[in-house]
Amino acid sequence: MNEYLDRAVDKLRAAKAPADRHGAAVFKPVVAALEDFCRQDAEFAQAVVQGGSVENCVMHVVKGAGSSLSDLEAYKRAAAFFFPGCVVEMKLTIYMSKHDVPDTDSAANKAVVLDLADFW
Repeated sequence: MNEYLDRAVDKLRAAKAPADRHGAAVFKPVVAALEDFCRQDAEFAQAVVQGGSVENCVMHVVKGAGSSLSDLEAYKRAAAFFFPGCVVEMKLTIYMSKHDVPDTDSAANKAVVLDLADFW
């Protein structure tokens, strides 16, 4: 693990939901997504530790959203609060039956993803 991960997770988990009803509505899922992003990337975790407050991040997410905001847009705004210019992608997959879901315990179903930039 990276040196910032524990500190970033502690910061996210210590945050309090805003009193604003819009901020309160997105608080838990946004914090959960940010924690996941920290686990994915050490540089993002560092940005969370060194960045603004989680409460201000959540208020940034809902600012100007009106009465609706997609999950993806909320996560993009939250990530950009701490790391401007980052890209957030979302993938949804539908399986027509629980029997079609790949066995995640099987080694054959575990993907290996290589980023060629890692070899430079």
